[in-house]
Amino acid sequence: MARRKQPPHERQTRLGVILAIVGVASVALLTVCIFWRFDFGDFVALYRTGSPRFFILAGSLVVALGAGTGGFFLSLNAAGQKRNEKAALAWKAFFINAIVIALTLCEGIIFFFAKQSVS
Repeated sequence: MARRKQPPHERQTRLGVILAIVGVASVALLTVCIFWRFDFGDFVALYRTGSPRFFILAGSLVVALGAGTGGFFLSLNAAGQKRNEKAALAWKAFFINAIVIALTLCEGIIFFFAKQSVS
């Protein structure tokens, strides 16, 4: 049985959805890592420089921003194609990736300004 070859814009839609899922998972991990030991009274995010949580935080920040940006542009390109049967899915992935980018930048800025290393 021959498999139908998908047009490039449908593959871009699927890849945009996959990157949106990866981005959402990375933002969730980033949120947990930042607010695990966050002191809301003093607005301070406590961390240890060499701890595994710090490396997970930095890695999830990079993965979320990369996946969100890649998925954003792939989904935007796929949504603009006239013959795309999955245009609605591409638009959903586009907006989810936009939210992932915004949340990643906001949480990165919060951590940058509120970080305080403890020994």
